[in-house]
Amino acid sequence: MKKLLYVFFAVLLLGIIVVGGYFIYDRYLKTEEKSNGLYFNDELLHSDNAKISLDCNSDNVFKVVFSEVGYDIKIMPNEDFSFTVDGEEKTFLSLSNLTDYFDVEYLAEGFSVKLSEDFSMQAFLESIYPDSETIIISNYSPEDFNFVLTVTSKTNEESISVLFKIINCNDLGIKLDKTEIFI
Repeated sequence: MKKLLYVFFAVLLLGIIVVGGYFIYDRYLKTEEKSNGLYFNDELLHSDNAKISLDCNSDNVFKVVFSEVGYDIKIMPNEDFSFTVDGEEKTFLSLSNLTDYFDVEYLAEGFSVKLSEDFSMQAFLESIYPDSETIIISNYSPEDFNFVLTVTSKTNEESISVLFKIINCNDLGIKLDKTEIFI
């Protein structure tokens, strides 16, 4: 009877070790195979020209899974609106590569696009035209997907483009000074 009890506890202990080991493997050690493409906040963007919103209060993390190593990113205008720089009429689509005007940080498996919480199209255009005295924007809508992000493999064999708009920013250009607010 004692031997049976020892065997029972040995089998029970072995079962606990096996179940615990599987849990640890599944939870912490297993690497998931991801489909090729572009992931935004861990979700696969299933189509070219998918529409996403970049949040001023987030790191906006992208993961790139291509069959080859290495990629380039480019941010370009997508929707058109007009604006005037020191009296000269311009259109947003006439601008070229805008990537340098975004805070893009390359990570181990992708990149992030960080935005300041006081991002506005006015401030963005002022960064493109730093020596201008006046910039007046016409028919701009922050609800439009004004930008397109394109990720291309180094050999140009794989590419995906994503349309994006920017949300949760102080897009009106209004900033409150807490030291001047009286209740």
